[in-house]
Amino acid sequence: MLDRELALVESNLRRVLSSDVGLLRTAADLLILAGGKRLRPTILLLAYHAAGGGEARAAQDTRGAVSLATAVELLHTASLVHDDINDKSELRRGQATINARWGDGLALLVGDFVFVRLLGLLATCSPREIRILGDCCTAVVEGETLQMLHRGDWGMDEALYLAIARRKTASLFAACGELGAIAAAGTEEQIAALAEYGENLGVAFQIQDDTLDLVGQEEVLGKPVFLDLDHGSVGLAAQYALEREAGAVEILRAGNRAQITRMLQDSGALAYAARTACAFIGRARSALAVLPDSQARDELQRLAEYVIIRDR
Repeated sequence: MLDRELALVESNLRRVLSSDVGLLRTAADLLILAGGKRLRPTILLLAYHAAGGGEARAAQDTRGAVSLATAVELLHTASLVHDDINDKSELRRGQATINARWGDGLALLVGDFVFVRLLGLLATCSPREIRILGDCCTAVVEGETLQMLHRGDWGMDEALYLAIARRKTASLFAACGELGAIAAAGTEEQIAALAEYGENLGVAFQIQDDTLDLVGQEEVLGKPVFLDLDHGSVGLAAQYALEREAGAVEILRAGNRAQITRMLQDSGALAYAARTACAFIGRARSALAVLPDSQARDELQRLAEYVIIRDR
């Protein structure tokens, strides 16, 4: 149901990321062509329709939702470029990362370029929308900072893991739900519900992302597995095993992938991570109860199911 709006988002990305500096233009083309799931714009636009936006509203309102969807994708893309620098990643979505192509220094500038282009879209935003985007940017940086500070922290507890997940991932998902409902002039109850949906969906997404880093298929993911663990980032499954399995630290430090996978399976760590992700998905789906029946609400429900069964 979003084909037209998502096509406009793609068009906006190409326009906004244009530059007469050759490297920036080439890098932007690579980032756009790499595609990705466009999950965050999809959440925002579905939230917009679920809260009453759409054909009955003025075309200007639809353009506002599309502009916000473009903004959140720019924020996400900039964060990915910076993530790849921090993680020294060489592959993303099956192709060489910006830092692998041109080095960390130029990749940092590309990430900054994408983020600065986001600022140009704020001119059409309301003060409330600007605050939400600003708070989200802060939360993402805080989450990434906390994650880097706790690399190699084998004593990290679940509360800290979830705090990081809420900041670095769920904050943007929540902003997408909230911004979509605001663009549709939804009620405050609807705005709060869609923000809650997004936050819970985002935590589940991060848990699944971390699990796929351990048990996913490299050819499907488009990047190496065990990358997070190799860099000392402890996902929920690993954190569960560390609290309950004697010798888990030594096994994780040794880096034998078959041994790590066996430990995570035998300890019930993978099953626990799956149950926890499902619990957050349950909360996300429950939050949608305040919305009227619609195709968009049904799509948000299906999207929640997809998050925990996806393989990439």
